[in-house]
Amino acid sequence: MPTQYAWVSPSDASPKFWPTVENDTDSTDAVRRIIARTSAFCSSVVDTVLTRTSRMVAEALADRIARLALAGKLRLTDPSEAADQLLALLTAPLEARSRLGTRPVPADELESIAAAAIRTFLAAYGPG
Repeated sequence: MPTQYAWVSPSDASPKFWPTVENDTDSTDAVRRIIARTSAFCSSVVDTVLTRTSRMVAEALADRIARLALAGKLRLTDPSEAADQLLALLTAPLEARSRLGTRPVPADELESIAAAAIRTFLAAYGPG
């Protein structure tokens, strides 16, 4: 199967080289690798996954942040941007400590990540 992208070889595009959930002990890692491989020649896969997963979370969080801002508990002008920033504060350290989802993160580390994210978020958007 010829490919239109120079950085993707035909063997990468072949389903027989894709990781499968059935053959992987960590299904989340397998799904991430499938999406990464597929996205090089089918960008709509990434759009679909983001729309059905993280974008839904971000939109719900933005709604809650907007309500808190209207109640005077947060200072901000763009709830969507604030939600994206809070999610980045949560997910970046989590991805690093879990080695991109390949190892479990102990509960105390999860609590530490969440507390640090909230402290930083409130330093930027807190009521004053």
